[in-house]
Amino acid sequence: MRNAWIEVNLSHLSFNLDSLIKAAGNAEIIGIVKADAYGHGAEQVSKRLVNEGVKLLAVADLHEALSLREAGVTQPILTLSAPPKGFEAVLIEHSLMPLISNLNDAVGISEIAERYKRSVPILLAADSGMGREGFLCNDENITTFKKIYQLPNIEVKWLLSHFAAAEWDDQSYSKAQFDQFNAFTAKLSAVGLNIPPRTMANSAAMLRMPECHFDAVRPGIALYGQYPFPQASSMLTLKPVMSVKARISLVKKVETGFSISYGATFTTERESLIGVLPLGYADGMPLSLTNNGHVIVRGGFAPIVGRVCMDAFMVDLTDIPGVAELDEAIVLGSDGIKEITVDDISKAANSSSYEVLCRFGQRLPKKYIVSCQ
Repeated sequence: MRNAWIEVNLSHLSFNLDSLIKAAGNAEIIGIVKADAYGHGAEQVSKRLVNEGVKLLAVADLHEALSLREAGVTQPILTLSAPPKGFEAVLIEHSLMPLISNLNDAVGISEIAERYKRSVPILLAADSGMGREGFLCNDENITTFKKIYQLPNIEVKWLLSHFAAAEWDDQSYSKAQFDQFNAFTAKLSAVGLNIPPRTMANSAAMLRMPECHFDAVRPGIALYGQYPFPQASSMLTLKPVMSVKARISLVKKVETGFSISYGATFTTERESLIGVLPLGYADGMPLSLTNNGHVIVRGGFAPIVGRVCMDAFMVDLTDIPGVAELDEAIVLGSDGIKEITVDDISKAANSSSYEVLCRFGQRLPKKYIVSCQ
């Protein structure tokens, strides 16, 4: 085992879910656990959400859905990307709910479902301005939807759309998307199609635009304790779920004028104590934090020095009294007084909170904790 790890606070996850349930009003919560639950571990996160009453989970693709089924998760699972060709039978066998964005996918699933003599629930996607998955909201696709509704062994279970810019202060684009989705739904109803439950709102939209809650909301980043836009902190309280920690693997005293790491981008200006932390950019530590940012050690901030390496990076411990090898360093998180947030890292790295969380979650081992809320 390595002396670097992620701590996932399941109590904080539950706290955030409760906050989001209150903000959602009468709308159901769909638990977004794609990308390994944003790096937090989809299996443990999903089981916690289910235990807290979440009835629907959503992942990116078939691979992620099968991983949850293998882990014993039996709740309905939505797959939010196009179903892979040739795997329709796998979707059906594991009772998954695929997202449909074209007629051919729906026909293919219908044909395989006929062989199994089973009805397959599907999620129809309407592209109201995201420009990704989904049918364009035009008259041609009214006809397409009628064809899908008439397919045997297909049950249209949900109608979905997705916001492209709900986190913006200017909500004009989001309102135009909302209006287009509503207009398209009205046309579907006018030609006699039964409108299934609808879902459109992500974390930002469910806070900024209560009118778009519809039947279910899909909070992602907020579920993991990150605000989708700065003003959201005044709308609800969230707690960060992920912390990243490491034990100092080596402490060495170096002389003035000593260079640190690849490219000699940092040279000491005094006799210094340099510490090595055993995680690097392969673990999600942004390379752009080279000579930029800090970690928390023994209640103090220790600056990052030298280039971040693949499996390690270095910090200046000179001003940390009593520091020693195997002391714990907080890369992301809080010691109760000082804190390094996801926003701190994402801004320093010119990145996003989504990317920071997902990248840290790729290789580092995870420890799941339950704490007082």
